[in-house]
Amino acid sequence: MLGLGLYYGARKNLKLALVLVALALAGLLFDHFVRCASGNCVNFGAQFIAPWIHAPIATFVERISDPTPWKSLALIFLPFAPIAAWAFKHRVPCNWPMAAVGATYLAIRFVSMRWGYHYDIALSASLLGIFMFEKKVVPPKRVVAATALLLLLAFIPNLGRVTLKTYFRGGLKHCPASPTRLQEIAEAHALFRTSPKPILAMGNLLPRILWHPEVFHLESMKPSQIPTVPYYVWIEKGETGDAWPIGIVADRKLISELEGKSRKILEGRFTDLTEVDPTAR
Repeated sequence: MLGLGLYYGARKNLKLALVLVALALAGLLFDHFVRCASGNCVNFGAQFIAPWIHAPIATFVERISDPTPWKSLALIFLPFAPIAAWAFKHRVPCNWPMAAVGATYLAIRFVSMRWGYHYDIALSASLLGIFMFEKKVVPPKRVVAATALLLLLAFIPNLGRVTLKTYFRGGLKHCPASPTRLQEIAEAHALFRTSPKPILAMGNLLPRILWHPEVFHLESMKPSQIPTVPYYVWIEKGETGDAWPIGIVADRKLISELEGKSRKILEGRFTDLTEVDPTAR
């Protein structure tokens, strides 16, 4: 919506531009202040914006030198090569309002450095909208078929994770509501309520501890974001829970790297809670 507002502002349609920008800002204010005031969410806004405020040049260099976004962008943009080449050859104008929406999503992805999985879907959808031509413009069926095939091939890895694992391989067993597992979670919660230390938790364990002032999603953290003060690492074991998206191998590697600087607080059948002291030698 913000991108659309800026687009129509550039087109001198100031009335519509002001309405769209006002609605976008109202949504941001609600999401970052009103919604988070309820205590039922974690506001990641400060975490994303802080590096740009304190070290904008270094942050920009770090972003563009990281290979992660370029890999994601390749998977997002390449499937549209057939229809983009056809439109360029025949001088068919793209849908500029949707291009403005896509530019906004692209900027958000670079600012937050959240790529892959569900993060890329909105950007890919806006790119699809760019090629929503006027009704009288109809690309050849072979161009549409080639684009659709490339889109399918690009997203097959994610589709495979969802369909094969969740529906056909007993995915519900990855997060069992067994009394033992729930008891382990309750014991960890009791400890967290008495400690202000930051918590790095895996995705399935994260939703129930959003009330804690210092909670982070373990799988999405970069090394530069790891706390420099003592903190907790709370994970589900690979044998009983899926460590996706970081994977079981990476999960075990992470825990092995913490040896010497950590000690097990709770070790159960389903979960492990470890306390890490970065200052330890």
